[in-house]
Amino acid sequence: MHGMAVLRALYVAALMVLCTTTFFAPPWGHAATATDEGEMPASIYDVMETDNKGQPLDFEQYKGKVLFIINVASRCPYAKDHYSLFRRLFKYRSRGFEIILAPSNQFMQEPKDDKDIAIFAKKQLYSGVILTKGDVNGKTARPLFRYLKEASGKKLIEWNFDGAFLVTSTGEVSSTNKDTVEEEVRELLGISHDEL
Repeated sequence: MHGMAVLRALYVAALMVLCTTTFFAPPWGHAATATDEGEMPASIYDVMETDNKGQPLDFEQYKGKVLFIINVASRCPYAKDHYSLFRRLFKYRSRGFEIILAPSNQFMQEPKDDKDIAIFAKKQLYSGVILTKGDVNGKTARPLFRYLKEASGKKLIEWNFDGAFLVTSTGEVSSTNKDTVEEEVRELLGISHDEL
């Protein structure tokens, strides 16, 4: 029995390695729109995506806003911590800030469909934009994440919530993380330490 547990752990570890390489497109999950790499958008504002209600989402509408875009998964042990961060960041929305969540099952922790992902997010008191579920690595990666990785120099999304990006009000992209994002958002919005 112990041997079977070890084999199962090795199998899962091998799958994790495969699904974090840019050369392997896993059979689970699906691309948001394109199924191949296609042309790289000239800017973030040329990106077209699909929200979790199946509606087209044109990123041109975000010109002049600061964006925080991140890949999420409801079964990740750190999901609730990150949703707590999202709630804390909501106070900046009145200053020209938006959060965009990109659910992905590429790391096998988002089995829910778009409707159930929205229900989970609502239970976490999240009320921002959620994209339809899609991949973040490989040839089936959603158009948005292909662009974000290229623009920021981040080669690979290694896990859930690792694909965290900030977009300035002029469309410049950088990678970020939960420990620094709030301070970076404040700086990009020109908010001093004694405000908010």
